[in-house]
Amino acid sequence: MNGRSWRGSPTREHEWIVVPPSRFDIVAAWFPEDQAPNPGPKLRPALVLQVLRSSRIEFFACKIAYGTKSLKLRQRQGWDLIIQDPLELEALNLPVPTRFDLDHTLIAPWRVEFFGCWKGFASPIIGHLTDYYVRELGFCLMRS
Repeated sequence: MNGRSWRGSPTREHEWIVVPPSRFDIVAAWFPEDQAPNPGPKLRPALVLQVLRSSRIEFFACKIAYGTKSLKLRQRQGWDLIIQDPLELEALNLPVPTRFDLDHTLIAPWRVEFFGCWKGFASPIIGHLTDYYVRELGFCLMRS
């Protein structure tokens, strides 16, 4: 990689755009992606399910699953990845128990319009799933 994004050189504040996340990273993404009928985007955790790279230019995109604090344990356990163990939450830098909604995914360019940095982080990447949760995710995906 030559240190340049597809849009030119990033600003110092946005240098992270030249280094894409990895599969199973937890990132801070702007959700919902549109305004209506919601009040507008909010920086929320999202789970990277796939990283896509353009073959012609230095351009990355990610397939991400929406993260929410609405756990819906009775309805969604086994269908969505739910993280609520306090030690795991701390290890993954998640402030509250979080459900990654595997039915609510989006392919988003790895750009500042779609991803942002939480306070104290130099990149939108805030954590990476442990082996246990990678297996749990696999079980959830097999059910769908």
